[in-house]
Amino acid sequence: MELKADHLGIGYSGKQIAFADRLELNTGQLTGIIGINGSGKSTLLKTLEGNLRPISGEISIGDRSIMDFKQSELAKMMSMVSSRSSISSALTVEEIIRLGRQPYTNWFGKLSKTDKRIVEKAINTLQVSDLKLRYFDRLSDGQKQRVMIARALAQDTPFILLDEPVTHLDMYHQSVVFDLLRTITRKNNKGIIFSSHQINVVLDICDELIVIDEAAIYQRSVQHWLEGDALKGLFPSDHIRFDEATRRFRLK
Repeated sequence: MELKADHLGIGYSGKQIAFADRLELNTGQLTGIIGINGSGKSTLLKTLEGNLRPISGEISIGDRSIMDFKQSELAKMMSMVSSRSSISSALTVEEIIRLGRQPYTNWFGKLSKTDKRIVEKAINTLQVSDLKLRYFDRLSDGQKQRVMIARALAQDTPFILLDEPVTHLDMYHQSVVFDLLRTITRKNNKGIIFSSHQINVVLDICDELIVIDEAAIYQRSVQHWLEGDALKGLFPSDHIRFDEATRRFRLK
């Protein structure tokens, strides 16, 4: 399945902050979004998700515009993990992950056997089975992030969008989350799109890279970016340089 955007302008209150001629995101593909602070990474994710109307252009899943989807239908196509969660402290981990099944349950929110099996699979995939009965607000930041990704996985959508999924995590827990994203992409055939400031890690694990630079949005394979010199000018050169030998960003 393919998530596409053509002639996409993104922004707020009618003011465009960045433009993409075309984006093509596929299931089974891990895509990273990078750019300096304020370039529009979060805005792009919110626009692709349908939470923000584009300034111009169209976003589609398959051959159908996302504007033609009912909200309940779109919730079966895309799930979103934000860096800022507003989950009630009265909910346990298992209850939160079960919320991922809301687009499929009846008015009473009763889970079927299939729903329960999908929830249990998400719990096992994200390795949070030992946390099921704990309250969300008593978890560490790393545990919370795994729970939120498990909820998105339980939603069983072709595409999962994540805004800064490793914010506030230490290096070890960052690596855990990134490894899980890569594994979910491959084993569950999900199209995962995430923004991150961890650019060198993004270059290591992703298939595709979206770069937002000077109000323009470009998408290429990671290999394409590394073989050219387009990444050299992404940051001011007085503090950061792109090392051509190692294909990594370095502090001067």
